[in-house]
Amino acid sequence: MLEETKILLSGYQKLTETWGFEELIGSLYSKNQEDDFVYAFKTVQKLASRSGNVHGGFIMMAADHIMSFDILRRKDRPFHIATVQLNCQFIDRVPIDELLFVYPKILRKTRHLIFTEAQIHVGSRLLFQASGIWKIVDPNSTVARQVEEGFRSEE
Repeated sequence: MLEETKILLSGYQKLTETWGFEELIGSLYSKNQEDDFVYAFKTVQKLASRSGNVHGGFIMMAADHIMSFDILRRKDRPFHIATVQLNCQFIDRVPIDELLFVYPKILRKTRHLIFTEAQIHVGSRLLFQASGIWKIVDPNSTVARQVEEGFRSEE
């Protein structure tokens, strides 16, 4: 709890909009910093690989989720999006019991696509970086209706 208190006192807010697979991230925090958001979460033992570090698959999932979440928080946000491509580079091991900071950035937005990138750090050390493309899904499409029906069925 000391770590949680530290980031809350430094201006981060705890986010509560998670469900399903996304709950593996655990508590996710954000802070508005120079017109962009910075995110933070703590790695825990249940995320460990056999090497004793955080499993790379989890880091990719967390990056995808946070990059998507960041797109959907914007003022000009689309109704629905879907990840089309995610390129990942593992720079350094991701230790257990560390507070990670995620710095996503939207690079470009077209009528149908959003291009974004993110870096994950512990302190000033770069651990992981990703770039990706998200498709803006028409809210009247079959996919969007299925997503909405899925949300309603979980209530």
